[in-house]
Amino acid sequence: MIWQLGATAFASYAGLPTLWMRWASRHALRRGPGDRPEVALTFDDGPDPTYTPRVLAALAASDVKATFFMLGKRAAAHPDVARAVVSAGHEVGSHMYHHRPVWLLAPGALRRELTRASESIAAAIGRPPDCFRPPWGIFSAAMFSSVGRALPTVLWSVHPGDWRPGIKPEQITARVLRRLSPGAIILLHDGTGYPGDPAALIAALPGIIAQIRDRGYRFVRLSRWLGGGPPEGVPDAQSVVT
Repeated sequence: MIWQLGATAFASYAGLPTLWMRWASRHALRRGPGDRPEVALTFDDGPDPTYTPRVLAALAASDVKATFFMLGKRAAAHPDVARAVVSAGHEVGSHMYHHRPVWLLAPGALRRELTRASESIAAAIGRPPDCFRPPWGIFSAAMFSSVGRALPTVLWSVHPGDWRPGIKPEQITARVLRRLSPGAIILLHDGTGYPGDPAALIAALPGIIAQIRDRGYRFVRLSRWLGGGPPEGVPDAQSVVT
Protein backbone atom coordinates (compact mmCIF):
# COMPACT_ATOMS: atom_id res chain seq x y z
CA MET A 1 0.00 0.00 0.00
CA ILE A 2 2.82 2.40 0.89
CA TRP A 3 4.64 1.84 -2.39
CA GLN A 4 1.39 2.43 -4.28
CA LEU A 5 0.93 5.74 -2.54
CA GLY A 6 4.54 6.61 -3.30
CA ALA A 7 4.13 5.74 -6.97
CA THR A 8 0.97 7.82 -7.18
CA ALA A 9 2.67 10.77 -5.52
CA PHE A 10 5.65 10.53 -7.88
CA ALA A 11 3.38 10.36 -10.93
CA SER A 12 1.47 13.42 -9.78
CA TYR A 13 4.51 15.48 -8.80
CA ALA A 14 6.97 14.57 -11.58
CA GLY A 15 5.64 11.94 -14.00
CA LEU A 16 2.62 13.77 -15.39
CA PRO A 17 4.34 17.19 -15.54
CA THR A 18 7.25 15.63 -17.44
CA LEU A 19 4.98 13.93 -19.96
CA TRP A 20 3.01 17.14 -20.41
CA MET A 21 6.09 19.31 -21.00
CA ARG A 22 7.77 16.79 -23.31
CA TRP A 23 4.83 16.01 -25.55
CA ALA A 24 2.00 18.52 -25.23
CA SER A 25 2.85 21.84 -23.62
CA ARG A 26 3.49 24.92 -25.71
CA HIS A 27 5.71 26.29 -22.93
CA ALA A 28 8.73 24.12 -23.79
CA LEU A 29 10.71 24.39 -27.01
CA ARG A 30 11.29 20.84 -28.26
CA ARG A 31 12.35 21.74 -31.80
CA GLY A 32 12.55 24.74 -34.08
CA PRO A 33 10.48 25.51 -37.18
CA GLY A 34 10.27 22.66 -39.64
CA ASP A 35 10.15 24.86 -42.73
CA ARG A 36 13.78 26.06 -42.70
CA PRO A 37 17.04 24.06 -43.02
CA GLU A 38 18.23 25.06 -39.55
CA VAL A 39 19.44 23.04 -36.56
CA ALA A 40 20.75 24.00 -33.11
CA LEU A 41 23.62 22.43 -31.20
CA THR A 42 23.26 22.48 -27.41
CA PHE A 43 25.70 21.36 -24.73
CA ASP A 44 24.84 20.37 -21.15
CA ASP A 45 26.69 19.93 -17.83
CA GLY A 46 29.58 22.39 -18.19
CA PRO A 47 31.52 24.50 -17.92
CA ASP A 48 34.35 22.02 -17.60
CA PRO A 49 37.99 23.21 -17.58
CA THR A 50 39.16 20.17 -19.57
CA TYR A 51 36.40 19.57 -22.09
CA THR A 52 34.61 22.88 -22.66
CA PRO A 53 37.67 24.57 -24.22
CA ARG A 54 38.00 21.62 -26.61
CA VAL A 55 34.36 21.93 -27.60
CA LEU A 56 34.82 25.68 -28.11
CA ALA A 57 37.85 25.04 -30.30
CA ALA A 58 35.94 22.60 -32.49
CA LEU A 59 33.04 25.02 -32.86
CA ALA A 60 35.37 27.92 -33.67
CA ALA A 61 37.19 25.89 -36.29
CA SER A 62 33.87 25.33 -38.07
CA ASP A 63 32.45 28.83 -37.36
CA VAL A 64 29.42 27.43 -35.50
CA LYS A 65 27.55 29.08 -32.64
CA ALA A 66 25.70 27.00 -30.04
CA THR A 67 23.92 27.18 -26.69
CA PHE A 68 25.52 25.92 -23.46
CA PHE A 69 23.30 24.85 -20.55
CA MET A 70 25.54 25.39 -17.55
CA LEU A 71 25.37 24.04 -14.02
CA GLY A 72 25.53 26.94 -11.57
CA LYS A 73 28.00 25.09 -9.37
CA ARG A 74 30.42 24.62 -12.24
CA ALA A 75 29.99 28.19 -13.49
CA ALA A 76 30.91 29.39 -10.00
CA ALA A 77 33.93 27.07 -9.88
CA HIS A 78 35.15 27.89 -13.42
CA PRO A 79 34.02 31.44 -14.26
CA ASP A 80 36.87 31.91 -16.71
CA VAL A 81 35.60 28.97 -18.77
CA ALA A 82 32.04 30.28 -18.59
CA ARG A 83 33.20 33.68 -19.82
CA ALA A 84 35.10 32.04 -22.67
CA VAL A 85 31.82 30.52 -23.88
CA VAL A 86 30.21 33.96 -24.03
CA SER A 87 33.28 35.62 -25.52
CA ALA A 88 33.15 33.11 -28.37
CA GLY A 89 29.62 34.25 -29.23
CA HIS A 90 27.64 31.37 -27.78
CA GLU A 91 24.48 31.59 -25.70
CA VAL A 92 24.12 30.35 -22.13
CA GLY A 93 21.23 28.60 -20.42
CA SER A 94 20.73 27.32 -16.89
CA HIS A 95 20.85 23.61 -16.08
CA MET A 96 20.17 24.17 -12.34
CA TYR A 97 22.86 24.58 -9.68
CA HIS A 98 23.46 20.90 -8.99
CA HIS A 99 22.60 18.07 -11.35
CA ARG A 100 19.85 16.83 -9.04
CA PRO A 101 16.61 14.96 -9.74
CA VAL A 102 13.87 17.56 -9.42
CA TRP A 103 11.40 14.96 -8.14
CA LEU A 104 13.43 14.81 -4.93
CA LEU A 105 13.18 18.56 -4.35
CA ALA A 106 10.37 20.22 -2.45
CA PRO A 107 9.09 23.49 -3.97
CA GLY A 108 11.21 25.66 -1.69
CA ALA A 109 14.38 23.68 -2.36
CA LEU A 110 13.70 23.78 -6.08
CA ARG A 111 13.32 27.55 -6.07
CA ARG A 112 16.60 27.91 -4.20
CA GLU A 113 18.34 25.63 -6.73
CA LEU A 114 17.03 27.63 -9.67
CA THR A 115 17.76 31.01 -8.12
CA ARG A 116 21.25 30.00 -7.05
CA ALA A 117 21.97 28.67 -10.55
CA SER A 118 20.88 31.89 -12.26
CA GLU A 119 22.81 34.04 -9.80
CA SER A 120 25.98 31.96 -10.14
CA ILE A 121 25.83 32.00 -13.93
CA ALA A 122 25.15 35.75 -13.96
CA ALA A 123 28.11 36.37 -11.64
CA ALA A 124 30.36 34.34 -13.94
CA ILE A 125 29.33 35.73 -17.33
CA GLY A 126 27.98 39.17 -16.41
CA ARG A 127 24.35 38.56 -17.34
CA PRO A 128 21.55 36.11 -16.50
CA PRO A 129 21.10 32.90 -18.49
CA ASP A 130 18.92 33.10 -21.58
CA CYS A 131 16.92 29.89 -21.09
CA PHE A 132 16.56 26.77 -18.95
CA ARG A 133 16.81 23.00 -19.34
CA PRO A 134 16.13 20.67 -16.39
CA PRO A 135 18.50 17.76 -15.70
CA TRP A 136 17.42 14.68 -17.68
CA GLY A 137 14.53 16.73 -19.09
CA ILE A 138 12.43 15.87 -16.03
CA PHE A 139 9.94 18.33 -14.57
CA SER A 140 7.89 18.60 -11.40
CA ALA A 141 4.68 20.37 -10.51
CA ALA A 142 6.66 23.03 -8.64
CA MET A 143 8.58 23.93 -11.79
CA PHE A 144 5.57 25.42 -13.52
CA SER A 145 5.50 28.39 -11.17
CA SER A 146 9.25 28.51 -10.49
CA VAL A 147 10.56 28.47 -14.06
CA GLY A 148 7.84 28.99 -16.62
CA ARG A 149 7.50 32.73 -16.25
CA ALA A 150 11.18 33.43 -15.62
CA LEU A 151 13.09 31.66 -18.42
CA PRO A 152 12.12 29.95 -21.67
CA THR A 153 12.31 26.18 -21.24
CA VAL A 154 14.18 24.17 -23.88
CA LEU A 155 14.25 20.41 -24.41
CA TRP A 156 15.59 18.57 -27.48
CA SER A 157 14.62 16.44 -30.45
CA VAL A 158 17.92 14.59 -31.07
CA HIS A 159 19.76 12.82 -28.25
CA PRO A 160 22.58 10.52 -29.45
CA GLY A 161 23.56 9.37 -25.96
CA ASP A 162 27.06 10.84 -26.23
CA TRP A 163 27.48 10.58 -22.44
CA ARG A 164 27.26 6.79 -22.36
CA PRO A 165 30.47 5.05 -21.27
CA GLY A 166 32.09 3.14 -24.11
CA ILE A 167 30.22 4.87 -26.92
CA LYS A 168 32.30 5.44 -30.05
CA PRO A 169 32.52 8.69 -32.06
CA GLU A 170 31.08 7.03 -35.16
CA GLN A 171 28.08 5.83 -33.16
CA ILE A 172 27.36 9.37 -31.96
CA THR A 173 27.62 10.71 -35.50
CA ALA A 174 25.35 8.02 -36.93
CA ARG A 175 22.67 8.64 -34.31
CA VAL A 176 22.68 12.39 -34.90
CA LEU A 177 22.41 12.04 -38.66
CA ARG A 178 19.72 9.36 -38.45
CA ARG A 179 17.43 11.63 -36.42
CA LEU A 180 18.29 14.88 -38.18
CA SER A 181 15.47 17.04 -39.57
CA PRO A 182 14.71 20.75 -39.99
CA GLY A 183 14.40 22.43 -36.60
CA ALA A 184 16.36 19.74 -34.76
CA ILE A 185 17.68 20.62 -31.30
CA ILE A 186 20.66 18.36 -30.74
CA LEU A 187 21.54 17.49 -27.13
CA LEU A 188 25.27 17.00 -26.49
CA HIS A 189 27.52 17.39 -23.44
CA ASP A 190 30.65 19.35 -22.55
CA GLY A 191 30.87 18.30 -18.89
CA THR A 192 31.73 15.12 -17.03
CA GLY A 193 30.01 12.97 -14.49
CA TYR A 194 26.44 12.08 -15.53
CA PRO A 195 27.69 9.34 -15.88
CA GLY A 196 30.39 9.53 -18.57
CA ASP A 197 32.59 12.19 -20.13
CA PRO A 198 32.42 13.91 -23.54
CA ALA A 199 35.71 12.67 -24.99
CA ALA A 200 33.98 10.63 -27.71
CA LEU A 201 31.70 13.54 -28.57
CA ILE A 202 34.64 15.90 -28.97
CA ALA A 203 36.26 13.46 -31.36
CA ALA A 204 33.02 13.20 -33.33
CA LEU A 205 32.06 16.89 -33.33
CA PRO A 206 33.99 18.12 -36.41
CA GLY A 207 32.55 15.29 -38.51
CA ILE A 208 29.04 15.85 -37.18
CA ILE A 209 29.19 19.52 -38.14
CA ALA A 210 30.63 18.79 -41.58
CA GLN A 211 28.05 16.13 -42.41
CA ILE A 212 25.14 18.24 -41.19
CA ARG A 213 26.33 21.04 -43.46
CA ASP A 214 26.77 18.60 -46.34
CA ARG A 215 23.05 17.87 -45.99
CA GLY A 216 22.26 21.54 -46.54
CA TYR A 217 21.60 22.66 -42.96
CA ARG A 218 22.87 25.75 -41.17
CA PHE A 219 23.43 26.17 -37.44
CA VAL A 220 21.58 28.70 -35.28
CA ARG A 221 21.53 29.71 -31.66
CA LEU A 222 18.33 29.02 -29.74
CA SER A 223 17.45 32.70 -29.41
CA ARG A 224 16.53 32.66 -33.09
CA TRP A 225 13.67 30.29 -32.28
CA LEU A 226 12.81 31.84 -28.93
CA GLY A 227 12.09 35.21 -30.48
CA GLY A 228 15.33 37.00 -29.65
CA GLY A 229 17.49 36.18 -32.65
CA PRO A 230 18.07 38.31 -35.76
CA PRO A 231 15.99 37.82 -38.90
CA GLU A 232 16.78 35.56 -41.83
CA GLY A 233 20.08 36.28 -43.52
CA VAL A 234 21.89 37.85 -40.54
CA PRO A 235 25.12 36.12 -39.40
CA ASP A 236 23.40 34.45 -36.42
CA ALA A 237 22.23 31.80 -38.90
CA GLN A 238 25.53 30.22 -39.79
CA SER A 239 25.77 29.95 -43.55
CA VAL A 240 26.35 26.65 -45.25
CA VAL A 241 30.01 26.19 -46.10
CA THR A 242 30.61 24.90 -49.59
